[in-house]
Amino acid sequence: MTGRGGKLLRGVLWGSALAGAGAVGAIGWAVGTVVWPNPARAFRRWGSPSDHGLAFEEVTLSEGSGAWYVPCEGATLTAVVAHGRSRDRSWMLPLVAELASRVNVLVFDFPGHGTNGYGRTTIGLREARTVHAAIDWVADRGVGPVVVAGTSMGGVATLLALGGRDRPEVVGVVVDAVFDELTSILELGAQRMHFPHALNKAAIRISESIAGYSVAAVRPVEAIERVRPPLLLMHGRQDEIVPVACVHRLAEAATAPVRTFVYDGLHDERDHVERNRAVLDFCVERAEAVAGAGPDRARASDAG
Repeated sequence: MTGRGGKLLRGVLWGSALAGAGAVGAIGWAVGTVVWPNPARAFRRWGSPSDHGLAFEEVTLSEGSGAWYVPCEGATLTAVVAHGRSRDRSWMLPLVAELASRVNVLVFDFPGHGTNGYGRTTIGLREARTVHAAIDWVADRGVGPVVVAGTSMGGVATLLALGGRDRPEVVGVVVDAVFDELTSILELGAQRMHFPHALNKAAIRISESIAGYSVAAVRPVEAIERVRPPLLLMHGRQDEIVPVACVHRLAEAATAPVRTFVYDGLHDERDHVERNRAVLDFCVERAEAVAGAGPDRARASDAG
């Protein structure tokens, strides 16, 4: 075919090819975000506590996840540390080292990450079970009370866990780089990738069918209303994935005593001195509140 008809046909074919490529790209992006952790990151090892001069014990949580317990002599509180999506417990070692100077630390791998077998993620929904398993371990060991500190997906899982079931052992909660609802973050990501809204919605539906959960169910902004212990909500001002406005929406929704801390930094930075120090200060503060008032009264006290 030549002439005007040939040009029209070539235009149609090129348009179809581009549309097809766009659809594949949108589905690939959605599946890679909603379903699977990034394997290159999820299993990269960043050392062990011994690299920081820390004595530790390799332990296994009740649901099978691997963890490190780092004791601190004379400590009266344990910090449970939850990593983000496509990371692992070793990514959190700078924070662990900071905390272990004053409190015990339990840091674990989420399913599908680190020493656990590769598998699907639910961006906090089913990961909440692992947070509960970590709290159970601390309670069984008798080294509570607990402050749970979660970053990104670990923070989402923390809010969903404690918003779904009250844990008297927990006297404080720290979350960093947490979105308010997963749907809005996926919509923002699609806009940045220049995917049409309808295509993005279709890609997410496909991803949900593969992952076996509803994206709309992942709503930390709703869960935080039911979290009872005092909260420290943190966020990097230059976070390139989750807008810093999310920390303020979460703070507005919280019903427990809440403090926000916005620092200069990106999403889920590994070794942020100011942020790590703020987490330690909060843990020490909660330990002192428990020592002075007991766990029940400390849970009801103002976090500052």
